[in-house]
Amino acid sequence: MSFVEWSSKYDTGVELIDADHQTLFATINMIHDRAEEGLDADIIGRAITVLTMYVDRHFAREEALMDVHGYPDLVSHIAIHRRISEKVHGFQTAFAENPDTISTEPFLKFLREWLTEHILKCDMDYLPYVSSKPD
Repeated sequence: MSFVEWSSKYDTGVELIDADHQTLFATINMIHDRAEEGLDADIIGRAITVLTMYVDRHFAREEALMDVHGYPDLVSHIAIHRRISEKVHGFQTAFAENPDTISTEPFLKFLREWLTEHILKCDMDYLPYVSSKPD
């Protein structure tokens, strides 16, 4: 069983965003599995680096989409993204500096809660704006 499972309830109907979300789910599951398998810190660190880059890319894509479609709560959504990004980057930095003192479990729980809650609440709020207008 996956650490975090994708289901249709997370579908936004925006193909690129859904693909990003599915990739994030898969990446979080990969990090979880690597940590559970007791693989060395280098492998886990590389997976965290991939996740960090992908989070940044996804947020940029999502923000551009909301901006193009005039989403009125864009500024607050960006602020949420920045807080999440800072936490992800902070963990990546701490893990890179001293992986032996960092537990991946709290980080993975944060990621699972962020991803599932953010999609179901924050991301669903912008859908009426982006789905009612052509791309």
